[in-house]
Amino acid sequence: MLSKKKGGKKQINQYLVVSKLGEGKFAKVKKVMNTVTKEKFAMKIINKTKMKRKMLAPKKSQFSLVEKEVAIMKKMGHPYIVKLIEIIDDPNHHK
Repeated sequence: MLSKKKGGKKQINQYLVVSKLGEGKFAKVKKVMNTVTKEKFAMKIINKTKMKRKMLAPKKSQFSLVEKEVAIMKKMGHPYIVKLIEIIDDPNHHK
């Protein structure tokens, strides 16, 4: 759930958006802080609408590659590879 805090900062569930780290064609990467544990993370925010419209092949969208990336990251467990902590998917929102 997206909400706004005092000072205009956005909060997604327990994650407070601290700053922008980067941006690509379909996604933005934000530095966020867990308001409960005070840990800092990188959050990738993907525009689902744009990705589902971008077709790579007949009946295969760019979004299918993200689903594959998530499936692989769920299985990974190595100290030198970024760890997937949580997936937040709001069916009522396009990101």
